[in-house]
Amino acid sequence: MSLGKMTVKAKLTAAFGCLAAIVLVVSALAVRALSQGHDDYASYVGETGARLALANDILDATNARAVAARNLVLVTATADRDAEKAAVTKAHEKVSATVAKLKDTIAKTASATERERKLFGEIESVESRYGPVALNIVNLALSDKRDEAIGKMNADCRPLLAGLIKAANEYIAYGQATAAEEVKSAESAYAINRNLMLGACALAIALAVGLALTITRGLTRALGAEPA
Repeated sequence: MSLGKMTVKAKLTAAFGCLAAIVLVVSALAVRALSQGHDDYASYVGETGARLALANDILDATNARAVAARNLVLVTATADRDAEKAAVTKAHEKVSATVAKLKDTIAKTASATERERKLFGEIESVESRYGPVALNIVNLALSDKRDEAIGKMNADCRPLLAGLIKAANEYIAYGQATAAEEVKSAESAYAINRNLMLGACALAIALAVGLALTITRGLTRALGAEPA
């Protein structure tokens, strides 16, 4: 049926039906954009950001353990030795727990790349060798074998510490680069969604104006010249 042969009621029903459909389409686009934005944010904070935080925790705890172990070798007062022993024990436990947690997080993250897994593997490998050396130095210091502990620090501890710090920094650098790519991808998705929304709004306005003019002309013709 042509528009000219439709009744006023049919025209109004069709017009409001079109407007309702337009509103639904624009609303669906808005929900889609919000959902994608939420997913991007959740992915960054809950996955990439969380793994970066764990890697930084490993680095901080590693440095704290190294400082406490060194201090334990140097101090002589009983109270100081007890304090440094507690500090190095706490830092070592944190390193071990955080490495295990990061490993579990990577294993459960589908988006983790092979490169990231390899970089973490290097952290785990160095720590598996460095941890026992650090604890051995602690035991030597507590046994008053200061010279032996210092020799162990210079020969074994320092190279492994440097290797662990290097591995952690490489992992963090890769994670930061990955995060930057995720931000760039999210910005691109935002631009696409924004343009879709603007296009949908412009189309909705054009259709609404067209329907208003068409209905107005139809009503004017139907009611005669007096309303005009």
